[in-house]
Order: sequence, then C-alpha cells, then structure tokens
Amino acid sequence: MTDRNIWPERGAKPEKNGGMRIICPHCGQDAKIRTSRWLTRLTKEAYAQCQNVKCCHVWRVILSGTDTAVPPLTPNPDVYPRQNHGRILVSHQGRTPA
Repeated sequence: MTDRNIWPERGAKPEKNGGMRIICPHCGQDAKIRTSRWLTRLTKEAYAQCQNVKCCHVWRVILSGTDTAVPPLTPNPDVYPRQNHGRILVSHQGRTPA
C-alpha cells in the first residue's frame, strides 16, 4: 500500500447540500450511503459503498449522537444523551475550559 494522504485538507469546502462527505478509507474516493436504518433514537446504522469502480469497498457506518452541545427547548423525555454540563466541546488553542 502506498503512503498517501486520502483525507480532505483542513478548510475544505463544505458539501453543496450541507451534508456529510463519506470517503472510502482504502482509496480515498467518494462513497455513497446505500441503505440505512435507525437502531435507537440517537444511533443510525448505514452501509457505504465506494464509487471508485477499481475499489468497490462496502462497509458499515455508525452515526451516533454522543453529547448535547445546546439543550433543546422542547426536550423529548425518551432521549437521554450524555450532557457536557456547560463545558465547551471544542478547546481553543489547546487550552481546556475552566
């Protein structure tokens, strides 16, 4: 396997539709979600397929909500995500919030 960087550069333009870009971990080409199903209210399972005809890798993807950054105005009592208790999720220049 060659030592190549298959990941998008920092500052890359967002997707046209505002969605998330799926990239094949083997060849670095675009992939599409072919099928998906909800496992829980916070977790979705999907199968991605590489669009490179010389690769054709298919793999399972799990998308899951893990933290609440901003509590909802109308919370659903059936949903219990772990909350960050007011801490900032992204540290600024390596500093941790107080």
